[in-house]
Amino acid sequence: MHENQGNRAFSNHYVIREGTRYGQNYRAQRWSRCYVTKPFSPLELVARIKSQLRRVRKYTQSSPVLEHEIVLDELSINAVTHEVTLAGEPVKLTPREFAIVELLARHRGQVLSMEQIYEKVWKEQYLESNNTLMVHVRKIREKIETDPRKPKYLKTVWGIGYKMEKFD
Repeated sequence: MHENQGNRAFSNHYVIREGTRYGQNYRAQRWSRCYVTKPFSPLELVARIKSQLRRVRKYTQSSPVLEHEIVLDELSINAVTHEVTLAGEPVKLTPREFAIVELLARHRGQVLSMEQIYEKVWKEQYLESNNTLMVHVRKIREKIETDPRKPKYLKTVWGIGYKMEKFD
């Protein structure tokens, strides 16, 4: 399992190598994510394994979500069929509304600025006085929120932008 150090961030292989304190060459250490020298205690090995598992979870949870079906509590977004359901009932969204919902859902829990959202969805430069995004967000809330004035899913972060609430 020879892992190129340049591709380490993109690899799905997590290697813990063991070896003597002296005599191991540098390349063997470089190919592994963790290097334990002999003699080592079983507790140290368990601690290293737990550390690697935490690292795996951190990197897989912090990256944008890439699945086709995104579920946020009772809100379900299917990126392939462009369908949104709320508590099992279909929600009719325009293509732009769907693009906004999908973008925010893929980055759930993260605040995206109005400029970021506008430029990714409309694919053109954002103008400060443009309230197009605010109008779209209001219409989306009318469709997906039980009480649009007290949104559960699509939250405003005043002075910054919007975020889709993250449900665990």
